[in-house]
Amino acid sequence: MEIKVFDIGKEIHEESLVKVDKTNIKKIFDRIFSPKNTDHIKIDCSIDNESILKQYCLNTDTYDISEFSTKLQLAEQKNDETRNEQITEGYLFIKQDKGELCLLKLENIEVIDKEENYKMKTSFSTEANYYKGCILKEKSQKVVIIDKNKSVAKYWMKKFLQVTPVRDSYQNSTELIQLVNNNTLFADAIKKTSEFQQINDKVVDFIFENRQFDKTLLLNELKASNLIKQKNLEDVYSDASKDVDADFEISNKALTEGFRKVISLSKKTKIVTLDYKRLFKAGIISYADGKVIINVENDFIEKLPEELRNEK
Repeated sequence: MEIKVFDIGKEIHEESLVKVDKTNIKKIFDRIFSPKNTDHIKIDCSIDNESILKQYCLNTDTYDISEFSTKLQLAEQKNDETRNEQITEGYLFIKQDKGELCLLKLENIEVIDKEENYKMKTSFSTEANYYKGCILKEKSQKVVIIDKNKSVAKYWMKKFLQVTPVRDSYQNSTELIQLVNNNTLFADAIKKTSEFQQINDKVVDFIFENRQFDKTLLLNELKASNLIKQKNLEDVYSDASKDVDADFEISNKALTEGFRKVISLSKKTKIVTLDYKRLFKAGIISYADGKVIINVENDFIEKLPEELRNEK
């Protein structure tokens, strides 16, 4: 097993490690990259021909893995070759072990005690601390990209690793929901219309009511509702939406992650909904006189606790 650590900012500094350092750093990798850790997104990717991962795979035994630190520093620069201050500085951890290469960028090194041989402090948490990762299976060249943020940073995926997502239902659905929530699914001409909020609401309804997302079918529904007049897809959808396939099955997991909302009523009481915006718009959930009022659908009345159903 080989482990290296680089402090990457305006300069690159390789940390000097002893055996106990590497043992503790391995525990960090195990903690973050554990299959049980669901505090980050994971995306399967293919390696582009120009990727540093491709170069590494061609000669894994003799490749100088310090090249990864150099490439990451370049990826964090602007076009004028000065550091992009919007990108958080951090440490790059690299682990080679049993035909697998793992890269990890920790953006908050203070949760690790360097003076105590890189032990994780009690404040270390995969839920609270931001990080980015990459797992490469050397033989199959399968790549998984990890990011604690809601989407993978472009500098990490495109400039540093140069990989392309292998699109599946979950990936397409996740990006679609992000586009809807950020109001970036449609072209500017559509966004400037007075009907845009209705259009956005219609899209959310479409996503929840259909098992299959189809850009053409959605366009036809919007036209049938007299919300848009454009006929061509390129006039309706934004450039950002081109990353999403035109037709795919909608992922329930992505729906849950993208629209789930937790409403805290007290220290002991919470309401969890997967479709808050639609419920509020339809008047199914409301607030008055210190009380949250929720309408119960007929099919679910019998599922309420008996004492609640029988309360006068």
